[in-house]
Amino acid sequence: MLSCPPTSKKRLYYAIFSHSGPLEYSLVLFILYGKYRKEVLEILRLMLAKALRLRTVWGFLLVYLLSTHGLSSLELKAYAKDDESKAKIEDIIEEKLENLKLKRTGDVFQSRASWYGAQFHGRTTANAEVFNKETLSAAHKTLPLNTYLLITNLDNNRQLVVRVNDRGPFVEGRDLDVSEAAARELGGIEAGVMNISYEVLREDS
Repeated sequence: MLSCPPTSKKRLYYAIFSHSGPLEYSLVLFILYGKYRKEVLEILRLMLAKALRLRTVWGFLLVYLLSTHGLSSLELKAYAKDDESKAKIEDIIEEKLENLKLKRTGDVFQSRASWYGAQFHGRTTANAEVFNKETLSAAHKTLPLNTYLLITNLDNNRQLVVRVNDRGPFVEGRDLDVSEAAARELGGIEAGVMNISYEVLREDS
């Protein structure tokens, strides 16, 4: 086989698996399994969620192969469910970014975020809007107003897109104050303060 970087190998294997039938799957798997065990197992895990969902013979073969390498059936199902949930969330986020004509910048920051709601509802924000606790907005100390952010709650992996329309929070160790609606979507109402990461988005001009 041609020598190529690990990431290229994974792409090659996945391309083979994605465009072949069950017989070809099996042949490629057993040819490559001995020499490239780690890479093949990783590809199998990527395929597992779909295979279990389709309940095919190939799916059960995947379960058997992976279970013989230290993963129980419950762990496999949990992995598949988690992988499928993440894929759905990513699809929703990508659709949201496309609808808003936004692109990722790769500028990601990690901090903490609090939320504010009824006490400030109806007040004027830093960009002269009327604060509405039911809109997906946020306050940041320095980012340009009207900047869009992709926020991830690191405690539960929930994500959403918000727009910066205010200044704050003026508390050390916190980068963002999000609206009550945003906090609800992120699952942070009860906690009050969330461990988050946020990516700055740019408009697709």
